[in-house]
Parts: sequence; structure tokens; C-alpha cells
Amino acid sequence: MKKYLILLNVLLVSISFVACSDDSDSWGGSKDSTKNKIVGTWMDASGKIRSTYYYLKDGNGYDEFTKSDDGVFRRTFKWNLEDDVLTVDYDKDDYFANSNNSYYVSFDTEGNMTLTNVKTNKQSGYVKINNKGTTSVNYKNPPFVNYVRIYGYYYELTKAIMKCDHGVGTQSNSKDLMFYGANEKLSPIGVRFMYFTPYYEGINKEWGDGTYTIKSKGDYWVYGGVYTHNGSQSYRCDGKLTIKTSGKTKYFDFNLDDGDAIGHFEGYWSYSYE
Repeated sequence: MKKYLILLNVLLVSISFVACSDDSDSWGGSKDSTKNKIVGTWMDASGKIRSTYYYLKDGNGYDEFTKSDDGVFRRTFKWNLEDDVLTVDYDKDDYFANSNNSYYVSFDTEGNMTLTNVKTNKQSGYVKINNKGTTSVNYKNPPFVNYVRIYGYYYELTKAIMKCDHGVGTQSNSKDLMFYGANEKLSPIGVRFMYFTPYYEGINKEWGDGTYTIKSKGDYWVYGGVYTHNGSQSYRCDGKLTIKTSGKTKYFDFNLDDGDAIGHFEGYWSYSYE
């Protein structure tokens, strides 16, 4: 009888041990192990896509791509892993709609990651460039303090210039508010707002605080706006321009054609007398 009791106790201990070790959601289990492998910074293994993907420990992330003309693409996303399926859910913003994809995840012996799209079965390979799952707390902010974002790419703005021209004879009066790109010119990247009055009226060169309605239809007493992208100037846009002053600092925010060109500038402006 004593031998049977000892054998029964051994079996109970064995069964209890197996049930505990099979819990993949516990600390150090297979699910956490895969998550830990994903956390970090990745680049396309083929070298054909120049994006960098950042998977953070808290389930957030972003990808970043730099164009040859200094434009920076950045989108934030949330990621989650369930049953070896990685779901990447991109955040909606002023230009891009919400989008998401699901991938089967696998790793080779060197730690490189392969993602296979659940719907299309297309595979993409990635090489990890660091294992850190943290980054700047400001990763959701634009890469530049002063910027214009055109078609989803950020470009640096370097200065704001006001210009006023009084027409000669029957020529119209005009004033401009211009934002210059990284090369301190209006091309290949730049933004310009304008306002016209007839020759028989005066014009105030100032752009005071307030919200300006930007209209695509050109006419007197109507505020217009255009942007230059890769050296090509847009048509007149619809949108908004907001100007605020705090102390000696001016703050400009604008949105043209429903998110095609969004910008922010803060600092000082100057007058052009050319």
C-alpha cells in the first residue's frame, strides 16, 4: 500500500510540472520570447527599401524613410503578437488613413526576421540593427521643429519672409508670406501665401494674428496659398493659415488642400524689400 501511495504522488507532481511549463503566456514562454525578438530596430534585408522600422516594448512603433532630397517619411503604428501572427496597425493622421496588416513571423539562426503577409503570402526579410526597445519619447513628433509635410514627407523650413509690393499705375498691390526650405529658397521646397488689392487701394504689409481662410479661387481681397514640391509649384489651394504671437515669437500653422501640405513654423520673421 505504501508503494502505491508513493507512485501516485510522483505522478501528480509530474502532471503538475508539465501543465505549468506549457503555459506560453507566462514570463519567459514562447510568446514572450518571440515578442522580445521583435522588439528593436530593423531594416529591409534586400537593401531595396530604405525604411527603418522601430518596434518598441510598449507595443508602439514607427517607421522612417529618408528621401534623397531630404524629405523624411515617418508613420507611427501599434503592433501586437498573437499565436505567432504579428499585427501592425498604422495610425490615422492628416494625410494617411488607418491601415493594418497581419504577418506570420519566423526567425533564422542568425536572428533575422521574415514576415509573411497572411493575405498575400508575400515574404519580406529584415535585419536587426539594434536590440533596444526604447527611443526618444518624442518619436511621434515631426523630425524638424519648423517643417512642411507634403504628401506624407517632412521637409525642413528655415525662415519666414514677408514681402509687400505697391502696384505702379494700374498694377495690383500684393503682399506675401513665404516659408523657405532647407536651402533657404522657395524651390525645390517652399510655401507661399498671398493677398491682392486693386491699385486704387492701399495694402497693409503685416500678417496679424488670427485664422486666415485660404481659397483656391484667385481674386482681390482673397487669401491664396501654394506650395512647391520637387521644384513644381502647386495650383492655388484651399485651406487654413493660423498665426499667433507669444512674446517675440511668431507661431504659424497651415493646412493646404486637406492635408496635402501641412506645416508649422515658430520663431522670428523678417521683411523683404526686393
